[in-house]
Amino acid sequence: MKKKVFVLILALFMLMPVSGVFAEVFDYSSGYTDNYTKGNEFDYNYSDYYPAYDNDISTSVHLGTLEYTLITFNEPTDIVNTYINFESGENIFLIFTDSSRHRTVQGVNQSGYYSTNYNDVKSIRIKSNSSIFLNEIEFFTSELNLDKIPPNEITNLSTIQTELKASFAYELPTDEDFSHVKIYQDDVLIADNVTDTSYTVDNLDYGGTYNFKFTTVDETGNESEGVVETVTIATTDLEEIKELNAEASHDRIDLSWALPETEYFEHVNIYRKSVSDVQTFSLLSTDEYDPLFETNGTYFNDLTVEEQTTYDYKLTTEFQGLESEGVTVQATTLAAPPPELGGQEFEEQENGDYLVTWQQPETGQVRILVDGQEYVVVPATDKQYTIPASDMKYSALGDPLVGLQTIGDNGEESEVEQQESNVNLPFGINELLITSAGLLRVIGSLILLGLSFILVPKFIKVIKQSLNNKKSAESERTEREQRVSERAYREPRESRISTREGRMSTRVPREYRKGE
Repeated sequence: MKKKVFVLILALFMLMPVSGVFAEVFDYSSGYTDNYTKGNEFDYNYSDYYPAYDNDISTSVHLGTLEYTLITFNEPTDIVNTYINFESGENIFLIFTDSSRHRTVQGVNQSGYYSTNYNDVKSIRIKSNSSIFLNEIEFFTSELNLDKIPPNEITNLSTIQTELKASFAYELPTDEDFSHVKIYQDDVLIADNVTDTSYTVDNLDYGGTYNFKFTTVDETGNESEGVVETVTIATTDLEEIKELNAEASHDRIDLSWALPETEYFEHVNIYRKSVSDVQTFSLLSTDEYDPLFETNGTYFNDLTVEEQTTYDYKLTTEFQGLESEGVTVQATTLAAPPPELGGQEFEEQENGDYLVTWQQPETGQVRILVDGQEYVVVPATDKQYTIPASDMKYSALGDPLVGLQTIGDNGEESEVEQQESNVNLPFGINELLITSAGLLRVIGSLILLGLSFILVPKFIKVIKQSLNNKKSAESERTEREQRVSERAYREPRESRISTREGRMSTRVPREYRKGE
């Protein structure tokens, strides 16, 4: 008595996986199919499917692709709620047939409670398009008083972004009735029934921004508001760092830079290669950079360098697995300074030999000088050396003329340090300066007085000479003017007449040349 034509209404509700804990929360015996008595109120098509109605989700029956289980009620019944628990497979279809043989199909794709509200139901068929394991199914003839409070949210959500992929990690809530997590991408459900503490989304687009929401669901089906995480996928062209600078000393190279002002940035990758050894002028590397460090800061101190060596650094920016071409800078370390001398002592032995000892350095060499000349060079680890008495030199005050100088492994030499004088003067530097200044004042006065006796007569002589020279010059000028005046008033000479033709000469007598 089945009709060939029926109306199918497909309603897909929330996914709700049910664990073994559920048996402690809800009593399956309140279902309408409990206390089964064949031929009484309802019947099964096969008794082999009884584990699906035994109030125990740890037991199950297997339904193949073409198999189904059928419940037939002796009297039409109103089915208000349905609970179903299954594993594997795809959707399960519940086909409700009323006393008028009108069929309604409700599809479910996850375990959980469902509001069915179908009246005058005569039979229910449970089937699937794929192979499933049906753990439990119960039907209820009255509204259930279910929990309406959703579980707590997930916590400690973190995101790791790689190229076109986002991986999430989180902690699940500890609610007793917690069931699973739902994951939405831009308000579209992409994952349900998630019970793991991590989830990965791939096939994202370059330059895209996505909002992922994680909600929690309890065994009753209550869903939380959710936690939202925004993920931005980088473009293929990443910005480089700016203002890259390198400062080098003998044992370190300090790098500094400014970060790009962009959201497509996670950290800076630092690479290094050795270019050459300054001391030997040999090439140490050609093309390959070795990864050195990564940071999201603005500086890095490389303490693994060798002295007098040239290094090339390349700094790239990275975002979600994408890496920029990078910016390079070159730096050359300096020569290490010579080791410091410390704890040196000088001691004259009873036989006149001179013992020189030192505590530092412990590397390199120590040069010992006598009277300013190199006497011997010894390893610094010897920590002492004895100068024979016959080779010793002393100053006029009796101080030993011994000096020490350190030499580094690279040949760098320190300043020579002389032994301090053993002569104790009865005055200090300040007293010496004050006394010297006083002596200069006294001696200076005497010198000025002596110079006055020598120079004053000479100054007087110079002045007198200057005055005499002035008088002599005036006398000469007066005498010269008189001679000129006398010439002007001499008598004229006699006229002389020449008898030569065409020429006549007249000479004024000398006595008439005066201008009387």
